[in-house]
Amino acid sequence: MNHESVRIGVVGLGYVGLPLAVEFGKRYRTVGFDINPSRVRELARGRDSTLEVSRTELKEAKHLSYSSELADIRRCNVYIVTVPTPIDKYNRPDLTPLEKSSASVGKVLKKGDIVIYESTGVKKFAYPFSSVCPDCVSTKISLWATALSASIRVIRTTASLPSRR
Repeated sequence: MNHESVRIGVVGLGYVGLPLAVEFGKRYRTVGFDINPSRVRELARGRDSTLEVSRTELKEAKHLSYSSELADIRRCNVYIVTVPTPIDKYNRPDLTPLEKSSASVGKVLKKGDIVIYESTGVKKFAYPFSSVCPDCVSTKISLWATALSASIRVIRTTASLPSRR
């Protein structure tokens, strides 16, 4: 993957995903994906009801588009999953959002793509990726190792990405 071919898909447009999508969208082709169509519509109109980013910041993200249709992230080759990982009253993580978003990304994932998990609420847990989405991958690697490896690759890649201005 060369720098010009990078297409970023940010899955989840909450308080972590939206600012990330906006920053990437200032320089790189980026699709912000959210399962909530009304959230996507408001962002496409230049409004963020959560006030995580300003109208000006949304306008500055000239390479950012929004979608609630899975097909619209199919052409991405870097996926950043930014869904919540809430915990219950016993401090057990609810992995449902992570499982569902992993299954969705798995439907459009291609050989050579990079997936990064940026999830709040749970720190340093190992969860077998193959049990989250058995059809997404052929090798059985822990989610922690996959996310760590992908993060290192992306950090190395983005450190030298040229500006698209």
